[in-house]
Amino acid sequence: MGNSVVARWHAAATTSAVSYTLNLPSAGTYYLAAVVSSANLDINAADPGDSGTIYNSVCAYADATGVAVSGTKVVNLAFADGCLSGIGTSTPTGTVTPLANNIHGTVDYTGSKNIPGEHIWVFAMSDTTFTSPVTYAELTVTGSPVSYNLSLPSVGTYYIITMLTSANLASGTLNPGDSMTIYNGTCVNTSASGLAVSGPTALNISFDDSCTYGGTPYPPTLTPTGTLTPTGSISGTLSYGGSLAGQAIIVFAAGEEPTNPGRFSSEGGFGYTNTITNGGTYSITGLPYNRYIIQAYVGTSSPVPGSYADIYGSADCTLTNSSFVTVAGSVTGINVNVGGTNRLYAMSGGVTYTGSYTHGSNPDYQVHIGIYDDGTYTNNFNANWFGTTSDASMYSVMQPVDSGKTCSSNSVYVRAWVTVNNCGGSNGQVCSGDPYWQGGPYLTSTSLNNLDISFGDGSIYP
Repeated sequence: MGNSVVARWHAAATTSAVSYTLNLPSAGTYYLAAVVSSANLDINAADPGDSGTIYNSVCAYADATGVAVSGTKVVNLAFADGCLSGIGTSTPTGTVTPLANNIHGTVDYTGSKNIPGEHIWVFAMSDTTFTSPVTYAELTVTGSPVSYNLSLPSVGTYYIITMLTSANLASGTLNPGDSMTIYNGTCVNTSASGLAVSGPTALNISFDDSCTYGGTPYPPTLTPTGTLTPTGSISGTLSYGGSLAGQAIIVFAAGEEPTNPGRFSSEGGFGYTNTITNGGTYSITGLPYNRYIIQAYVGTSSPVPGSYADIYGSADCTLTNSSFVTVAGSVTGINVNVGGTNRLYAMSGGVTYTGSYTHGSNPDYQVHIGIYDDGTYTNNFNANWFGTTSDASMYSVMQPVDSGKTCSSNSVYVRAWVTVNNCGGSNGQVCSGDPYWQGGPYLTSTSLNNLDISFGDGSIYP
């Protein structure tokens, strides 16, 4: 029972009673446990000595009393330090939440090679022969550390090789002279150190040109066989209770970021699908094993201000009241209903860049727009939109689903800039020397064209 978490709730500990709500997927019998801990129970176990209790006032899983739920159920819990040796067993082991096993971190190439058109590949191998890839990540080289995440099928020991190449390692092999490294700091596969994985595992990788591929005999061709990344799917029905007819219902899944538990984005896995048939079925496939939030909206192929929207398990379109979906295979029965009440809020309008860095002279010159929570423009960079600098364009930027602010009006600050130097790579961060404009506060709304932006080269980011 300790690793079969269906729902959880947490808050700052107080000396007075605090209300809690657990959103459950269906009627059934559930077993409740409460614990006071300084540990992050999203990804770790409680610390030995943490106070806790299991309903109904016991310390052992075997003595737990099930709670029958068929609607709203009120259960008040009260406990002190009666289970100081740890609930469930005398020494709690494992993780409280069965998140996917993964290796995550950053990769930084510090060598001297000219890298346009080349990618960094990170492979996890099952043994030191390096003939059995388990999974891999393909990364765009930016000249600065880039994040990666390898979702793994199980607890175990894995062997990591990182390579810089212009070759497509999904179907081929390295080029002679390609730079590479093997964990932990070796060039030879037989000297590789295994990395033990039993949950989210951090590994930052830095390499230069000290190790290069000689062509033969090592390493062998890395042509993947079968499915490298363990993936699953989410499926169910989609329905819309509003008055708009003939509209597509789009549903997407965003996974929990490996380095930021509680944050959900494409870094943790992403997929979407749509159906025009009200009450039709959907299936999102190819999702790495992880925990996901599900949002659906009515409209065109991309969300716009005013689109009707809902988050799975939440009546008010907030993350706090939503239900997470854990993918460790095929998950069915995730039925999503979009009502006619909650709508998407955003900043949108026309953007015109009148300066000298035209898209026609360099395709890398693109306009980005970000929205922020405050006027420091450093906290919670929420989203970006980009277009070309060749003519006036329309933009629409909304706060991410996990902010809990997509279906309400919120005060934001807005910044627009041209990526002249592109120091942020695909992350779209403003860089020194970029022309920019910024202003606020503004209120997000359901209306199109609530903020038109025009700027040139008058302000250059320091």
